[in-house]
Amino acid sequence: LGLTPEGSDLFIGFTLSGEQKFSYPLPRGNQHPSLEQITWGNVVGGAPHWVLAGADGSVHFVAADGRALDQFNYGEVINGIAAAQLDGQGVVLISSKNGLEAWKVEGK
Repeated sequence: LGLTPEGSDLFIGFTLSGEQKFSYPLPRGNQHPSLEQITWGNVVGGAPHWVLAGADGSVHFVAADGRALDQFNYGEVINGIAAAQLDGQGVVLISSKNGLEAWKVEGK
């Protein structure tokens, strides 16, 4: 995770040899100080991918090659995020001021 000159977060993927493979811009803003905003799971698309929490309450699904798979706006500051499979269904777990919620995610 890096910063652009404008102060936005930038998710950066590297090859095993240390070369930049991709970059994915995230919304500008301040995250919850203890949030691990990047996790890995298999929620959309049938293959494991990155799940990212944006500072504006958005959730982004990014393929291993940096391609955007999908996103949605949760609408609150995210305090914690995780990806899981429950009964074969992709689920995003989100912790916020609302408590802990599990969101079932279906493909488009």
